[in-house]
Amino acid sequence: MLFEIIKKSSLIKSVGIYGGLNLVRQIFPFILLPVMTRYLSPDDYGVLAMFSILISVFYIAISLNLDAAIGREYFDRDKVDFPVYISSCLYTGIMSTIVLIPFVFLFGTQLETISSVPNEYFVFII
Repeated sequence: MLFEIIKKSSLIKSVGIYGGLNLVRQIFPFILLPVMTRYLSPDDYGVLAMFSILISVFYIAISLNLDAAIGREYFDRDKVDFPVYISSCLYTGIMSTIVLIPFVFLFGTQLETISSVPNEYFVFII
C-alpha cells in the first residue's frame, strides 16, 4: 500500500532522478581517480586542479548567474514575456563572453604565470 503510493509519487520520482544523476556526476571523477593518479605526475595533477578552478571562475564571470534568474522568472512567466527574457539572458551571456575573450588574450601570460595552466588551454576554459 505505502510502496504503491511512493511509487506513483511524482515528487519521489523527481528526487530519485535528481539524486541519481548527482550520484553519477560525482562518482565519475572518483572512478577516474586511480587512472589519473597512475598517468599524471603531481605537477600535471596540480595543473588539472587549477584548470578546474579556472573553469569555475570563468563560469561565474560568463554566466552571471543567469541560469538562476531564468529559473526564478520561470515561475512568474505569466507576468513577463518569457521568450524575450530568455533571449535577453542569452544575449547577456554572449556579450559577457565577448568581453572576457580579449581580457584572456591580453592577460593570458599573467594568468599562465599565476595559475601554471598553459596559455593555449584558456580557449578551452572559455
